[in-house]
Amino acid sequence: MISVLLVGLVSLGSAHVAVDNEASPPQVPIVAADEANLDMLLISAEAEDSGLHGATSCPQYCNCTRAGLKLNAVCYEEDPYLVLMDSEKLNHLSLINCLETSSEILNISSTSVASITSLRLENCQLDPASVQLFKVFSRLRHLEVVFHRDTAFEISCDVIERLENFKLYNSDIKFNPIKGCIAPKLRQLTLSNNALEEFSLHDLRESDRLHSLDLSGNMLTNLEPSLSTSLGLKSLILKDNQQLRSLCTQTFHSLKHLESLDLSNTGIHTLSLGLLQLEQLGNLTMEDVVLYCDCQTTLRLQEAELGWMPDDGLQCVLEDTEESFNITD
Repeated sequence: MISVLLVGLVSLGSAHVAVDNEASPPQVPIVAADEANLDMLLISAEAEDSGLHGATSCPQYCNCTRAGLKLNAVCYEEDPYLVLMDSEKLNHLSLINCLETSSEILNISSTSVASITSLRLENCQLDPASVQLFKVFSRLRHLEVVFHRDTAFEISCDVIERLENFKLYNSDIKFNPIKGCIAPKLRQLTLSNNALEEFSLHDLRESDRLHSLDLSGNMLTNLEPSLSTSLGLKSLILKDNQQLRSLCTQTFHSLKHLESLDLSNTGIHTLSLGLLQLEQLGNLTMEDVVLYCDCQTTLRLQEAELGWMPDDGLQCVLEDTEESFNITD
């Protein structure tokens, strides 16, 4: 069921990046065990066929494959520092369910990880100082970090500046981890299932190439608009933010290129007329959202030609009686 009301909100102030180990963010498994096991079997089989397993260019006890000239490695339940010290030839590295190192934590040299362009850490925490907040990965372009428990996370703005794809799941962060950083190459930013309480689109004003933003599964109460810049975002995912009650019209002023918007399972009960400004929006998902009926908004929607309007119309309910109506009737 769905309802509509025009809303204009005053944006809240920005907050500095903070990490709180006492927070309790929603814990949602990102990678299913069956998928991980299947990947491991496929990788092991490919490595065995290609004769890479145990090769000098592949870290010991890891499973390696080649994709053209690129060497990829997946390492399960290994000491991450021993693997990184033997990764000079690797291009793509996945460290999954790392063992707690029994040796003294070593500082990883940039030479030993000089070829790594893609790094995935799943339930594998590295001491920030040992990798210089990831600065030792001088060629890193794709970074994905998945935690399976409450964990803090730190990364240098120097690294963010080089990244094209950054994904962070299940951490304790409450605020945008790239706030204050310049990210001119970033194309995809995923901050799903963390503990974000607020997010400002204005922090993305230097990210001209960013086309996808996923903030699903957080604790957002507000999405602050970009004050002066039109963003290039094409996809925005806000689903599963149940404390997010509404989006102000000004939020959509900087989202003129938006093609897909997911507001499923949010606390939104009012549909901003700012959506009428989004001429390129073709997909609006609002599963498990109840909108309240409002005469002014209903009339505006009836008059507009909207590509995102469902074929069977949009439902709203009267707040007092819960009687349901089709907005476009």
